[in-house]
Amino acid sequence: MAEVTDDYTALITKAMRKNNLLSVDLAQNLRYQEVKATGHFKCPECEKGWTSVIAWIRIDFETKKLVRVYQQKCNKCSNPPPTTPTFYLRDMKTSINFAAGRVRSILGGTWVSGGSDGPPTKLLRNHIIELCEKCEYGANPYCTQGRRDNEWLDDSD
Repeated sequence: MAEVTDDYTALITKAMRKNNLLSVDLAQNLRYQEVKATGHFKCPECEKGWTSVIAWIRIDFETKKLVRVYQQKCNKCSNPPPTTPTFYLRDMKTSINFAAGRVRSILGGTWVSGGSDGPPTKLLRNHIIELCEKCEYGANPYCTQGRRDNEWLDDSD
């Protein structure tokens, strides 16, 4: 079994170093980065477990912390509570490196707007927006329709 942790400071620091990023050099609009990650969920009601390649995280490159982990709901329960995913280190390393590389590309002028929001993934099933916090539980199909402008800048929630 791969290692799971809640502290990703070392991974964020290493990704920043690899991409020559200093937190003091980042403009406010680049400080927060949201990317997809592979998350592992377990419903507290029925104990069903599932894995999603569309488990969203928000990274704060200034504090080197995850400041938001989006939840999902179980598709088996009739009124499921939101569930927070856990992440394997290898999967988080990939997502954090992607986010740091995206910032480096933006700063270097080589980022293509409308590009990917995370490492390449293959969806095995349709994304059910009513079960996804990022999609506002069906109100806004964000995950399947692309990024809303400057969404990750609002860290008040």
